[in-house]
Amino acid sequence: MIRIIVLLLIISLTGCSLFRQEQPEVRIRVVPVPMTVYQPEPVEPVRLENIQWHVITENNLEEKMAEIKKQLGTGFVVFAMTPQSYENLSYNVQELRRYIREQASIILYYEGVTEPNEMPLEPEPE
Repeated sequence: MIRIIVLLLIISLTGCSLFRQEQPEVRIRVVPVPMTVYQPEPVEPVRLENIQWHVITENNLEEKMAEIKKQLGTGFVVFAMTPQSYENLSYNVQELRRYIREQASIILYYEGVTEPNEMPLEPEPE
């Protein structure tokens, strides 16, 4: 009885390795797959309206009031800013221009990277 248990134990430990068949060699090939990336249409360019600036001082206040009343056809309304506010506005516009230029260069980079290659890749020899 012990011999049968030992025999079964040996067979179970060796498993199917006694009947081992030769496995075929596995070959891995890496083949580039062309990828199509959606390129959105370019956005419409910005169209800005003209802005008319009036510099109003103590010396020309009455003259500018009359000119603006004539343009508006109603009362006198002025939106004013201090010289420091004007400098801040100018700085903000420059920051926007810088940001837009940087974003445009990033977009151009990714458009170039995602365009399909002109030259096909050579397949690996078999």
